[in-house]
Amino acid sequence: MADAHVASMEQRANNMVAQRAEPALRLLHTIVTSLHENAADPRYRRLPYSTNRKLRSVLDKSTEGQAFLMALGYRLDRTGDLTLDLRGRSVDGVRPLYSSALSTLSRALQQLTSSPAPREVQLDQSLPPQPAEGSAGVTSVTVKFVKGGPDLHGAVVSRRFDAGDTLRDVKRFVEGSMEIKLARPRDEEAAFSSSSSSSAAVPAQDAAAAADYQPVARAQQ
Repeated sequence: MADAHVASMEQRANNMVAQRAEPALRLLHTIVTSLHENAADPRYRRLPYSTNRKLRSVLDKSTEGQAFLMALGYRLDRTGDLTLDLRGRSVDGVRPLYSSALSTLSRALQQLTSSPAPREVQLDQSLPPQPAEGSAGVTSVTVKFVKGGPDLHGAVVSRRFDAGDTLRDVKRFVEGSMEIKLARPRDEEAAFSSSSSSSAAVPAQDAAAAADYQPVARAQQ
């Protein structure tokens, strides 16, 4: 059974690498490190999922991260927190599982950080989790870019935001989307040509400064 749990954790970690879920991997690494170093202390076997907004935000955004914790032995208790179930094993009996989990997460993080994340993934990870469509208190924001050249003009972006999200989050999404669209032609050109160009390139920040956008729709659900 222990081998099945280890295999499940390895699969979940590999999936998180493929999804570029670095926040979830780093959170799990912190949790398992604390377990490994304080195996006899029951305080480290309880995660305040119900009250810790940062913890909940990261886990809610990663079903693979949740599954990793389940494979490790965590269960949602009646208070809404996550509690580690030792499954009748002694503290010494679960140490090998902690070691395997820690090694798995360390390898996954090393693999993830060895290559840069796509711009879209970086932007998504910098924003609060996108709530499910139709959820209470959800606002859908749609923006159309009206300046910025042929690569940006007329482009439309949309995202759902929770009632607890801020205007700063919306601004980060809009400006981040703008930078991605402006950078895409340069990224594609760099991918197909390693030679230097004699023409003067327009810096991304200058192009962004010349861009403008307007809200198209704001729908509250």
